[in-house]
Amino acid sequence: MPSVGSNHHLIHSVSPISVLAGVTPYRSALNPSSSVQQQFLEESLQWLKTWKIKNKEGKDVTSHFKFVEGWILNIQAVRLLAADLCEEGGFLYLCTRRLSSDPLENFFSIIRGKGGFEQNPSCLGFARAFRNCVTN
Repeated sequence: MPSVGSNHHLIHSVSPISVLAGVTPYRSALNPSSSVQQQFLEESLQWLKTWKIKNKEGKDVTSHFKFVEGWILNIQAVRLLAADLCEEGGFLYLCTRRLSSDPLENFFSIIRGKGGFEQNPSCLGFARAFRNCVTN
């Protein structure tokens, strides 16, 4: 099982810095044929599934902490996506860093800025702000 000290490997494995193999296999794009990466992700899944979070009274409250289930689902989905893209799509690897929602959030931030920072613009307001972004 991964140790607490290897948490940073888990973070790097789902958000690698480089496409090419770097200093460690955890900092490179996900390759379904990499036994080191696949073994690490499998061990991480098993490790996360053993987590038990208890309150002061000792009651198991793990189900209240959705991030644990989120990590498990994220790892499973990334592994399946990488396998599917590489086996059927002709890809050599999956650069998981590109799966981030940051670019989309940045886009909507620009749209809000063009619309006077309105948090919930109408459809017409969104269309106008979008047109303004595209044409300028």
